[in-house]
Amino acid sequence: MLNTTVTTAPSFEPISLAVSKTHCRVYHTLDNDTFGTGSVGSGLITTARLIIENEIRGPIPNTGFTTVFDSWPAAREIVLPRCPLISVTSVTYVDTASATITLSASTDYIVKSYNGMGRIMLRDTAEWPSDLHDGGEGVITVVYTAGYGASAAVIPEALKHAILLQIASLYEFRASMSPVQISVNSTIKNLISQYSNGNYV
Repeated sequence: MLNTTVTTAPSFEPISLAVSKTHCRVYHTLDNDTFGTGSVGSGLITTARLIIENEIRGPIPNTGFTTVFDSWPAAREIVLPRCPLISVTSVTYVDTASATITLSASTDYIVKSYNGMGRIMLRDTAEWPSDLHDGGEGVITVVYTAGYGASAAVIPEALKHAILLQIASLYEFRASMSPVQISVNSTIKNLISQYSNGNYV
């Protein structure tokens, strides 16, 4: 079993307040709070981004994650469930003495990314530690960062445009929302299809 949580939220939104309002042809300030400021956690901008992330099953702005595992994999690699992978901060495990041990990137493992999918692979001379604690869940912890960039300027245009289209839909039907009206339409799905991560869990 594995469990993944966000440990470092994105520091920005790919779409600003000004860009979202221009796209929706809104030229007054009455609905600024509805759109949000363009910072994380406010209004339709964040909501639309989260909807698109849910659709592609992965983060858009760089986001910090922690994934915990109950056991070492049978293979010689750990596949990370959030992508595209940017970096791995640490790999730790709890040993039979209930101590937390940190694996060494220089001697124990290497990090690889194939089409964005992150893998932690044992070095040829290493093995998974045999003294893993067997008395509980989540005894292996991987801390890492995944996403498409650390600023709006480097986020793929297709993803930004998909967010804009979703913002427009949310704004248009803000007074009487239905599941059909907020669902991701076929145009958006076509825009983001190349970024879909089927391994997201």
